Amino acid sequence: TLVLLNDGVIEILVHKDGELRAVSCPGRIENLEDADVAREVAGDVANLLPTLDADAWAATDGNLVLCGDETADVFAEALAEACGRKVRRISSDDLPRASYGTATRQAEGDAALDLTLPSWRAAELGRRAKRQLILLALGVLCVWALVVGGVLGWIQYEKYSLGRLKAEEERLAGPANKVRHLRLQAGMIERYTDRTYSALECLREISRVQPQGVDLTSFTYRKGEALTVDGEADTGPLVNRFNEALNESKLFAEVKPGPRTLTKKGRHRFSFAIRFPEVKP
Repeated sequence: TLVLLNDGVIEILVHKDGELRAVSCPGRIENLEDADVAREVAGDVANLLPTLDADAWAATDGNLVLCGDETADVFAEALAEACGRKVRRISSDDLPRASYGTATRQAEGDAALDLTLPSWRAAELGRRAKRQLILLALGVLCVWALVVGGVLGWIQYEKYSLGRLKAEEERLAGPANKVRHLRLQAGMIERYTDRTYSALECLREISRVQPQGVDLTSFTYRKGEALTVDGEADTGPLVNRFNEALNESKLFAEVKPGPRTLTKKGRHRFSFAIRFPEVKP
């Protein structure tokens, strides 16, 4: 048990094996140099000590230490008489610094002495949690702002690119339409001036491969597209041979035979749909 006496203020610390058990401060006492006052105060302290820590005070090897200056001699004698124990005197200069005790506990692996009130500690934890939440919210807000800004920027860039492409399209639309119109006119002129697939040329080719015994009854020509041939033959094999000859011709792309019928005279009536090759403009 350590009794600190400094400028008339009495403080009492009870500890066991370096572990603080109790702290009390009776307050400031005037005229402790007076024997009567010293005995009265020493009696109060003697009555107070067992209430602070009965187990520590009941120990037979418990030490009672009074820390004070030379003016505490009268109070030391009164305290020894009231407590019935020997009082060991030390000077305040003999006590180590608080930093020494803290460093010693940390070196030994024990927790440092923390006299912070639980309410203060809870308030500090609350403030820390609030700061962390605020920082977290600010971080999330910054990330959200960056994402939204990036998306809006990308949208604006796409709009700008689309507008630039539309302007370029409008600028080139006029010349492109003119070129397209000229190419169409040139293709039409070339198509109508090309005599390769003219009606006369097609009729000449059909007449060239037409077998004996086959007569043409109808010749329908569509410029640049196709033609249809109707006719009669003496026998069915003549129709087949005529069909094969038309297929072998390089002038026609496809020859599609139609249905066959027999006339009253016993001749085989036939028809062919002939398609020209596609000519690229």
